[in-house]
Amino acid sequence: MQNIFQTSKPVLGVTHPMIADMYVKKDYKSKRSNILVIQTRAIDEDDAVNATEQDLTDLLLDLEDIKRKAEDKIGKFDSVCIRR
Repeated sequence: MQNIFQTSKPVLGVTHPMIADMYVKKDYKSKRSNILVIQTRAIDEDDAVNATEQDLTDLLLDLEDIKRKAEDKIGKFDSVCIRR
């Protein structure tokens, strides 16, 4: 059964090495807020210690540019959620 209070729309054409998926979630329970959800890619166990910190730092440093590109594609959003 689909939740009528929450829908999502994929954000296409915005890429980054750490991003596996990106979409805008509309949560009508929370005053119709638009949330940009960034799903990070999985990291191999062998690389986890060294790669994770540097990759996440790169993602955070590029976040303003990513947000601008996403806004150009799908319009304004109210907040950003980064998930593993």
